[in-house]
Formats: sequence, C-alpha cells, structure tokens
Amino acid sequence: MTGTNRSPAELQEVLCRLTTEATAIDVRHFEQFVIAQNVRPLIRELVPAVKSVLEQGIGSLDLACQQYEGSGEDEVGESLSEKDFYRGIDRLMESQRGERQIADLAFVTRRALIAKKETLERLASHPRPDELLELASSCLRRLLKGMAAVESALCSYERRDVRLGFVTEVHRAIEIRRLYAKFRANVLDGGEPTTADVEPRLRRVAVAIAQLVGHDLYGDLRVHDRLQFREIQRRVLGHFADDNPGEKDGLRLYQDLACFTELLREIRYRAELREHDQALLASATAALQPAAENDVPPSLLKRLASLEGLDAELDCVLRKHFQAGREALLRILRRMQVELSGATVFLDQSGSWFAMARATSTAGGA
Repeated sequence: MTGTNRSPAELQEVLCRLTTEATAIDVRHFEQFVIAQNVRPLIRELVPAVKSVLEQGIGSLDLACQQYEGSGEDEVGESLSEKDFYRGIDRLMESQRGERQIADLAFVTRRALIAKKETLERLASHPRPDELLELASSCLRRLLKGMAAVESALCSYERRDVRLGFVTEVHRAIEIRRLYAKFRANVLDGGEPTTADVEPRLRRVAVAIAQLVGHDLYGDLRVHDRLQFREIQRRVLGHFADDNPGEKDGLRLYQDLACFTELLREIRYRAELREHDQALLASATAALQPAAENDVPPSLLKRLASLEGLDAELDCVLRKHFQAGREALLRILRRMQVELSGATVFLDQSGSWFAMARATSTAGGA
C-alpha cells in the first residue's frame, strides 16, 4: 500500500454503496419514452442521475489508484482498447493478482467512465431518444462491471469477503442465451397457431414478456432487443384492448413475434460465446469417442447445459424431451462443430449430413 486515505473496508464500502446507487437507476422506466420519441424525461431525469454516479465512480476509482501501485498508464493503456473494455477487464481478472491488479482495474475503469461521461455530455445537447438510452445503459453497465472487478480484486488481496460478485462476459452471455431460449420456447412450442387458438398463445406471450422485463438479466440485454420486446408487448396488449380485432390480426402478430424470436438466436455470434462453444464441443466430442458403452455420462450433460439455446436438437436432449445415446449425441455435437466453423450442413438421401464450406463466413454480435 502506498497511501492511507481509506482503509480497505472503507474503500470496499464506497464501491458497494455506489453500485447500489447505480443499480437503483431504473433504465427500464425510460423505454416507454423512447418508443414514444419523447426525449425530455431522459434529459431531465436519466442523464443527471447517470452523470452523478459516473462522477462518484471516477472519484472512488481515484482512491484505489492512489492507494495501490499498478503497471503504469502506458502499459495498461496499450493493452486495452475502448471497444475491448469488458473482455479486457475479464483478462485482467485472470492474468493479474495483488495490488497491481486492483490499481490496473481501477485505472482502466476510471478511464472508461471519463470517456463515457464526456460522450454523454456531448450527446445530451443533440439527443436522439434511442441513442441516449443506449449510451446511459452502457455507462451504467461499464460502471457496474468495473466496480465489481475492483471490489473482487480488493477483497482477494486484503482477505475480505466479496459483496458484489464479479461475472465474466462469457458467463453473462451464456445466461442471456439461456433466457432467450426459454422465451423462444414459450413462443414457438406448439407450432404455428390457428385462428381458434392464437388468443391463448398471445396471452402466454404477454406473460413471458412481462417475466423477461422483470428478470435480473434484462438490463444486460442490448437496448435494441429491449425496445423490440417493449414494442411487441405494446402490440400484444393493444390487440387484447381492441374490442373487435380482425380475424387474422392475431395470427399476423404471432408471425411477427415468431420472426423476432428467431432473430434472438444471433446471440450465438458473440465472440466470447463462439470461443466457449467451440472449446466445449471439442472437449465433449473427445470425451464421447473412446468409451464403448452407449450411456452418456450425467457429468457431460451437465457441462453441455451451458450450450442451451445454441441448437434446437441439443436443447431437446438437455430438456430431456428425448434420451440420446452416445452415438446420437456425438452426431449432434459434430454437426454443431461443423456449423460453428462456418460451413453449411445438408442432409443426403440416406438422412446423413454432410458439410459444404460457405463462400463467406458470418460475423457479428448480438
């Protein structure tokens, strides 16, 4: 320690108090104004609240930088880019220990918050509601990620109990993919409805959206996805409020919803998920090949649970809609490996699949 401004307990309390304050900013409340293209509540209420916690966050991270010795601005600055903040924090959590880790995490997070605060101030003078909401959400997420990382490193070094809990980006993405998979199942189970049963299906959708909006992970979803959920929620509720909806209106609404749920599968293109999925599929296929018995080890199925939402056939196995033997599961996992490599899978006349490489690979994130 190179300073005595705050004790470890006091510094931890500052980080936790600020996290509580940032978490209390209910960004969900402002989504209705974005849909209505009303930017005033965001400028009047959301922007000042976010700026306040950013300023406090910058001040608390100053304390950590002063009290712990890090790598130095040049070395840390070169190792992390602005766009690589989240995964960069994850790498620092894995690669470093001790007071250097605390100081480097604090420095990187402080720099990111200063940049976000400056961007927020510029955008607030010529705002678009959706851009302002997205920026405010990004500010809060960076602050919460950094606070949790610094507190975790501080507690490890000073031998204190962690209160916030640090979550890696791959773990967060796995949980979001699982959440999306459950939502898709709520929408798509039972196939496309008829005019006779579309109303109860839409009521089920309305409940599923309400549950998703209230979920702890909702704030981690992309703003674009959240606004899409809100728009669909508005349309579903409007459908039920209509005293005399057209006979095919409900079906048309359901079809739009089904298309949107399929777009949620694009989360599989996130870089951290692709790396995780490819590594897990490689180790799982290797584990299945040597043994002679047909049963699949329960421990392997438990590991494969982190792939829920990636593939419909594997989801059926994981949810125990059918029992898959070793050979059947190996076939599924090998097909998934090929698809993740960027090839297209086809079925031949015998029902066996073969792969053809794509001319161009699909890239992007969700």
